[in-house]
Amino acid sequence: MLIIIFCVISQLSHAKNKIVLLTSLTPETNRPPLRSSKWNINEKLEERFFKEISKQNIEADLKIIHFADMGSLYETLKDPEVVALFWVSHAGFNENNPLNTSKVIIDHEGRDVKNVFQAVGPNLKFLGLIGCRGELFLDEWKENKWFSHNSSIHTFGRKVRTDARRGLKKALKSFKKKLENEEINLSHTKGVVSTNSEDLLEVKIERENHLDSPMAPVMILQRNRLITVLSNSSQDQVVKVNLNNQNNSPRDLKLIVDSGLPANHEQANLGRLNIETSHENIHWNLFETKEGKPIGKGSHIYHAKPTR
Repeated sequence: MLIIIFCVISQLSHAKNKIVLLTSLTPETNRPPLRSSKWNINEKLEERFFKEISKQNIEADLKIIHFADMGSLYETLKDPEVVALFWVSHAGFNENNPLNTSKVIIDHEGRDVKNVFQAVGPNLKFLGLIGCRGELFLDEWKENKWFSHNSSIHTFGRKVRTDARRGLKKALKSFKKKLENEEINLSHTKGVVSTNSEDLLEVKIERENHLDSPMAPVMILQRNRLITVLSNSSQDQVVKVNLNNQNNSPRDLKLIVDSGLPANHEQANLGRLNIETSHENIHWNLFETKEGKPIGKGSHIYHAKPTR
């Protein structure tokens, strides 16, 4: 099953537009039967991408990244110069599974990256989810208010399975039609969404590597809300982020470090978090065994507790 994500973010007056194609497919396992070993899905997507974009007469820099992961996806979504983004990978959606274990958007390394799409900014104009039941992902994200800060966003998805190349073509045509009908205005920007600073708690997160192997790329979530993404690294990483503290409750400040890998995957090096805040009455503890071993292979949990 294939999925193509196509996002459009409005142009900033001082910046040049970028149109980006991110693919996360392995050519060897995505070659149709009876095709030559030289047949490459990434090359076919490139050809379609350049062919359709050239027809639309849009002034922009074109960028292609193959074997994209959660880090490159996150950086592209956060880039204010990106006006269009196409994401191509495998996906699956089973709305009848209460554990949501089959609601996944998988990159080429087998990581579920769907939560990264929470990073879309207020200038996002068009989001198309093409492939396996993409419309169902979009409907669920809207229900979970992922797009509440952007009421004018346009979306496109299908409920059925689709070929990657055909899906990419349909997404481009949908985007072109909305541009021609002036439903999308690339020159209009909203800027940064303001948030009540009283509801935010600033924390400094340091991820330390205690092993010889590089740390895996991870999403950091406050419960189910995406906070940031850390790329794979052998070195320690430091980032400052804001947590939602509207309820002023340590229970709501629980953090999850998620590699996106399934629970039956081999142990991933997620590193260890050291979390600091100016709030003197809160500290975070890793959920671990009595012997100090973190509980969980693909994800770790840090509970926030009041300091006694």
